[in-house]
Amino acid sequence: MFGRSKPVSFERYAYTSRRRRSSWWPLPSWLTILLIGIALGAGGLWYAQEEYLPPRLSAAESERLQTQLATVEGERDQLRTELGQTKGRLQSSESEVKRLSGELEQARESIDALEKDIELFVVSLPDDPRARPIGIRSARFGSAGDGLDYRVLLTDDRNASGRFAGVMQLVVLGSFPGRSEERIELDPIEVAIDGYLHVRGRVPLPAGFAPRQVTILVFDRPGGRELGLRIYNVR
Repeated sequence: MFGRSKPVSFERYAYTSRRRRSSWWPLPSWLTILLIGIALGAGGLWYAQEEYLPPRLSAAESERLQTQLATVEGERDQLRTELGQTKGRLQSSESEVKRLSGELEQARESIDALEKDIELFVVSLPDDPRARPIGIRSARFGSAGDGLDYRVLLTDDRNASGRFAGVMQLVVLGSFPGRSEERIELDPIEVAIDGYLHVRGRVPLPAGFAPRQVTILVFDRPGGRELGLRIYNVR
């Protein structure tokens, strides 16, 4: 129990050597590995952003982009408002078109009725006593100032198919003050008769000329074959 204790050997340089080996890197190994991982991750993220991802915007570019976005949204809202207004106007136009279509249909019905009345009136008029291919069924002339007002009703009595196209010419008999009677041939008037035709208008006369009588002539063309003739007094 109280035997001689053995001497303890003491290595003088062992602890000093371990301290020197570890003193040049003061961080623990686990922290070193963590920092290396963070650095590699950040590097990889930077590389991915630079090589594969879209370029990052600066603060000025981001603000400008937001301003443009706000402008586009404002224009979009304005276009939506205008679209709503346009739809409203379109609906109003459609209603107006329907109303006008109804009025047009009524006008057509009235015109058809009037045309039937006119046809009945034309049939009831006395025939042209000269019995020409183009009948001059009725006419009225009036003198006002230096002009001649005329209203002539022509009918196609040829018993032929197709519309008649020719000219009507007025030959006016009258006189100037203090002179004998003279005849004035007025310019031909183109006519196209589809059953019947009501021709009306006003033609100028020489100053001072007083018309008394008008001869109505109908030709198939200017200077061509005469197809109708009748004489009326000026009222």
